[in-house]
Amino acid sequence: MSGFWKSWPCLRATVVGGGTAGLAAAGLLSRLGAKVFLTDRAMLSPSALACLREYEAGGHTLRALSSDLLVLSPGVPPSNWLVRRARENRIPVMGELELAWRNISGLVVAITGTNGKSTVTEMVARMLGVRASGNVGLPLSSLAPGRGVFAVECSSFQLAQSDAFRPEVAVILNIDADHLDWHPDLEDYRASKARIFANQTREDHLVLNADDPLVRAFSGAAPSKVHFFSLRQEADAFLSGNDLVLHGKRLISRQDLRVVGLHNVANALAAALSGSLAGVSLERIREVLSGFEGLPHRVQFVRELRGVRFYDDSKGTNPHAVLAALSGFEGNVVLIMGGLDKGVDFAGMRGAVAEKVRAIVAIGSCRDKVRQTFSDLVDVLTANDMKEAVALAFKLARPGDSVLLSPACASFDMYRNYKERGEDFQNAVQSL
Repeated sequence: MSGFWKSWPCLRATVVGGGTAGLAAAGLLSRLGAKVFLTDRAMLSPSALACLREYEAGGHTLRALSSDLLVLSPGVPPSNWLVRRARENRIPVMGELELAWRNISGLVVAITGTNGKSTVTEMVARMLGVRASGNVGLPLSSLAPGRGVFAVECSSFQLAQSDAFRPEVAVILNIDADHLDWHPDLEDYRASKARIFANQTREDHLVLNADDPLVRAFSGAAPSKVHFFSLRQEADAFLSGNDLVLHGKRLISRQDLRVVGLHNVANALAAALSGSLAGVSLERIREVLSGFEGLPHRVQFVRELRGVRFYDDSKGTNPHAVLAALSGFEGNVVLIMGGLDKGVDFAGMRGAVAEKVRAIVAIGSCRDKVRQTFSDLVDVLTANDMKEAVALAFKLARPGDSVLLSPACASFDMYRNYKERGEDFQNAVQSL
């Protein structure tokens, strides 16, 4: 596929998926001069239709295979019949991230991990003075073709669909079971993450979390220069007492960070190390970290009412993220969790729930799974919607407690995305 960039104007390209990334890929292909056809199994929005010349919606047909290239939106699994048929017919298949990368030049810092990647990508983007792109919300295809510096968040879906993708700086933050409704098992999920450094050379850099055994093990397979960050031991970037240290020099005090929790200290260390490898000065790194207030829906403070504080962590879509969020609270927590099950086990949360959580309000399609997992440890109530969940959580909380929405699940059983879920939570809190 390496020669496609020379012949885009002659190409017939089918884009599978009409979401944000799919539409961005279609736009890029059109700018390159390709003849674009988009197919989606769902109905397309009016705004999407306005961007397209040729398309089908409500299901895929064989028309989509009258193509020289299939470009996949990130959520399209390899088991999709259209993808399987394309491979059988020897039609090249590539993901949206791969398409975009083949049409940009310059410096790419790419960040992946189970949790924290949006936060770290935004931190690095601010250090570099660019817009964060990729899975964070702005598809990389929207910035292509072009030359420059890019801070790119990469999901396991996007990396699984990559072929030649080669960032100059690659970052793996952590790995825990997630998206097992898409990946057949944890090893496949981990292998997808490893694609971020698969094509690197000795001229490139790989940043790894020394505290995560699954991540640290990548160092032996890396073709690039490996750098570590750690909360527990000396490394290229590490926590020493209350100080963040970078390349042996004091960077900033933990108290100077505006984001709370040890997981955000780790995020800051990873961002600082990545930024420095991309050429950012120590002064600029300090400035960004000391001013960074966090992203919406990531343990975001909403309101305090009668001594109870409310936090929106709607982006906490897996157990690992919930554990990270809970670790940042000193008092008792009433936890609102549940949603669309992604095939992960909640049992690993039991210790933290027993230690930190006063009660749980379960929502969404996996309410029964939540109850079965935790009802022997704490009271578990169920709610039919977010307004009811917030009202129940407020009744269960005592002054000094926190009410935390951190679902450990996807949102698609009740909402379009985690942002809509978080906004519904915040509206319900404000209406108390």
